[in-house]
Amino acid sequence: MKQDVLSGRIVRWVNVTSLPNIKEKVPLFHGSQRLQDGPFAETTANKVLEKVLEHQNRPLSICFTKSKLNNYLTGGTCSAMSMDFLKKYLNIKKELSYKDRPWSLLNRVRKLEKDFKTSSRAFRAVQAALNTIAIVNPYTDHAKDKAQALLNYIDCSIAPAFDEIDLNISPKRCVEEAISFLPLGIYFARALRPAENKKLELYGHSTVFIKEKNFCVFYDPMQGAMAFPHKKSGTIMRKEFNQMNDNWAVTKLRFYRISPQKNKHCIPEFAQAFFSCGAKKRFSA
Repeated sequence: MKQDVLSGRIVRWVNVTSLPNIKEKVPLFHGSQRLQDGPFAETTANKVLEKVLEHQNRPLSICFTKSKLNNYLTGGTCSAMSMDFLKKYLNIKKELSYKDRPWSLLNRVRKLEKDFKTSSRAFRAVQAALNTIAIVNPYTDHAKDKAQALLNYIDCSIAPAFDEIDLNISPKRCVEEAISFLPLGIYFARALRPAENKKLELYGHSTVFIKEKNFCVFYDPMQGAMAFPHKKSGTIMRKEFNQMNDNWAVTKLRFYRISPQKNKHCIPEFAQAFFSCGAKKRFSA
């Protein structure tokens, strides 16, 4: 016996193939970045810095500068919250047997609302540490290297990093095509506004896109999490990212498929896949 995540009815499901499909967009929980600005524990931030600096998977083109830490954060905690969501989702999948999916997965995700209803002092500490990132070699795939350096905090690897989409130049359907081409998997998505500075970005926004066999999930720290069917995923994601572009002028979008690192002491080789619609491999600041 299980509870239907859509209607709350108690129904009997024999196996995963007998489950109905999600037909519309379904809110899983509402979240926000409220409380994103404020003080944080420097001891916690220093521990985060120590991990990402000493991680065996840290790209040589990336560094973190401890001297940039101060005791007050402004500007949001989207990367810290998105990576915590990724970590919790991976743990849920690990705990559930295949026969329990997909509705048990969605019901477990709904219960994460208490963890992501607002930002927190802990999220601020993680974000403050990650904000000290800088690029020391811009002649690499620095966008991917930055994402990998961030994801080392939760011991995840990128495989592969998909081509960048220019939200200003590429036709709007490009996001829809990109979503349709993505294989099943869990993705860390970064939307950036490029700049000529040590990060090669003025600011960015981190979100999570998940493509399971029976449904898709999108988590945005500004809004919360939602589930929707594959056939509507392109339209929904196009609207989400074009709205980000309209609101914050983030022009570069890229998806990074992630997986837990099996051997934390080995540097993985990263594959590169390509979309159509003329998306570039690297963005130019």
